[in-house]
Order: sequence, then structure tokens, then C-alpha cells
Amino acid sequence: VDVRRDPVEAKRRTGYCPDVGGLIPRATPWEHLQLSARLRGIRGWEPAARDLLERFDLAQAAHRVCAGFSHGMGRRLSVVLAAFGSPAVLLLDEPFDGVDPLGVEATLELITGLRARGTAVLISTHLLPLAVEACDEVVVLRAGAVAAAAPAADLSGAAGAETYRRLLA
Repeated sequence: VDVRRDPVEAKRRTGYCPDVGGLIPRATPWEHLQLSARLRGIRGWEPAARDLLERFDLAQAAHRVCAGFSHGMGRRLSVVLAAFGSPAVLLLDEPFDGVDPLGVEATLELITGLRARGTAVLISTHLLPLAVEACDEVVVLRAGAVAAAAPAADLSGAAGAETYRRLLA
């Protein structure tokens, strides 16, 4: 899809989890999903929405306004909204920030499942072990430009930490 010619279709095919914000404080998770389904033209969305809320331990809070959510709950909901509708491209900015171990596990499982179906996933994170687990390649950016890149598998363990430090130099 050419973003310049058809920006609406490009947005429809892209899921985005921002680092900060993105949630409507007076809306519930269910209302967020309903709005997302309408904007993306997703029909019969309710079963998929329920499944995502269950997988991310948000089902009990589905009808509570987000204003009272912890930081971790808000992050989990942002990931759910980004992945809703199985987008062709998934952009996750700090999806693990403030998320409990079960939320991290749910996010990693979601990423693995979407990648297996052909979704292109880009994750921005400062947590190297999670980047290594979730990604094929790690790219280091400086001032918005690629400074270095390496296969994620090369960055695991003590030797990987040393390789990572060299990439940052």
C-alpha cells in the first residue's frame, strides 16, 4: 500500500502501540475495541476482542474506564489495541515498560503468533533480553539513524552483552 496515495488503507493495516498516551481516559477497554473495529472496518470483532482481553488479563476490567488503570494495565491495553484485527504491520514502542511478567509473556506470545502469520513487527525497547527473545534482528538507532545492526541471537548471554556494548560504541 502506497502511504501517500492511500493513507487510510495504510493506517487500517497498521497496528500502533505508542510509548505514552493513546488511550481515552473515560473509555473502557471494550469501548476502545469497539471504536477500533469501526475505524478498521472489522466485522464480527467481538470474539477476537474477548480473546485478547482474556489473554492479557483485562477481561475483568473490560467495562471499567481506563483512567484508573495502572501503568502496566494501560500498556497491556495499548498492545491489545495495536494487535487487534491482526494488522499487516505492528509497531510497538516500549510495549514491556511497567508490564508484569504475565503481561510480558502474553505480549511475547502475541508477537510470535503474529509473526508466524506474516505480520511485520517492529519493537522499540531498551530491554535487550526481551528484544533478543522477540526479534530476529536488533538495530541500534542514534538520532533517528541506524548506527548498527546484528542478528538478535548474537546478543544473548554474556557474549551477547559484550557484542551489544560494541554496537553502542
